[in-house]
Amino acid sequence: MEWTPFDFLGHRFAAQPSKLTGKLKTYYYPPPKAMKSVKRKIREAVRTGQHWNLPQLIKEKVNPILRGWGNYFKTGNSRKHFLSIANYTTWTLCIMLRKKHKKRAKGWRDHPPSWFYEYHGLFKLYGLSVTGDESSRYARPVPL
Repeated sequence: MEWTPFDFLGHRFAAQPSKLTGKLKTYYYPPPKAMKSVKRKIREAVRTGQHWNLPQLIKEKVNPILRGWGNYFKTGNSRKHFLSIANYTTWTLCIMLRKKHKKRAKGWRDHPPSWFYEYHGLFKLYGLSVTGDESSRYARPVPL
């Protein structure tokens, strides 16, 4: 029986074999539309705030976007998607700094991703994802 993924309440639901057991399991994660939307919001926030100082831009514009989006999707199987958005955010901030300071290089040596997290307080999106079984994923015990 073939299951086609479908979107419901902003999540993509898909039935796939488990990597551990091989049994069919239901997974849910952010759909491509949500990924595109959050990337557009981050790009706009960075583009319109490029003349702000970096800690203020991150604290007031970028972090609220990441925190809100991440809290909505944190209950799903979103770890890879969170990593993708975190990489996109640091990449966008690097490009903004490179253009702002008229640098030719990509900026990874001057501004590695850890620099944004440790010194400027960029929200750690991948810290929201929960690993393990369903009982540790939710705040209350899941009845069996």
